[in-house]
Order: sequence, then C-alpha cells, then structure tokens
Amino acid sequence: KAAAVAESTQARGRINRLLREAEPTAFQAFVLDYLAVHLRSEVQLELVDLDVTPEEAEDGSIDNTYRLIIRGRANNEKRKGHDWVLDLQSELKKQERVRDVFFGKQPRTDTAAWYSFEMIIEPQYVSI
Repeated sequence: KAAAVAESTQARGRINRLLREAEPTAFQAFVLDYLAVHLRSEVQLELVDLDVTPEEAEDGSIDNTYRLIIRGRANNEKRKGHDWVLDLQSELKKQERVRDVFFGKQPRTDTAAWYSFEMIIEPQYVSI
C-alpha cells in the first residue's frame, strides 16, 4: 500500500508540473480575453508582459512561477481615471483564476489628462 501511495504522489507531482508548464499560456489568454470584453474604452493598455521565474521544485525539477504585468493609462479628463483603474483591479480579483492583483509602480493620482498605472496579476495555480 505504501508503494502505491508513493507512486500516486509521484504521478500527481508530474501531472502538476505539466499543468504548471502549460498554465502560463492559458492564464495569459484568460486575462487577455477578460480585458477584451470588460475593459472600459477610457482605459488603454500599453504593455502586457508574462513574467516567468524558474524555481527549483522539491524533487529537483524546475518549476515556473509566473505573473502578468499590465501597463496602461486611463483617460482622466473626467477625473475618473483612478477610479476606473481601481474598478478594474477589483473586478479582476473576483475572477476564480486570479489569486491577487496589485500595483507595481503606484498609480499617479495627479490631474493630468492621462492616468498611468502598472498592475501585476498573480494566478491561482491549477493543480490536482
């Protein structure tokens, strides 16, 4: 019985590594699709970057952690740019596939015509 449990644990580890390998592309596609449908017309994206960091797993294999970095700007003519970016952050946090959303560079709350921001989106990792 112990051998079967060890074999099952080893197989589960392999499957989770394969899921982790394929998941960044699926997560990026999910976020891009979400933004295409829900992003306000007043918010423009300037950069969407998948940041992947290889890390050594417990069994000695390489495991990738990743996050999506979004840089953009919101039209601030109505002085609502800050609110729209915070609304986007709040809505992204509600998504099941998203673990956390936070700001990299703090958004400027000035009165310029454009409100710039950098948002970092961390995934809820898929595993079995």
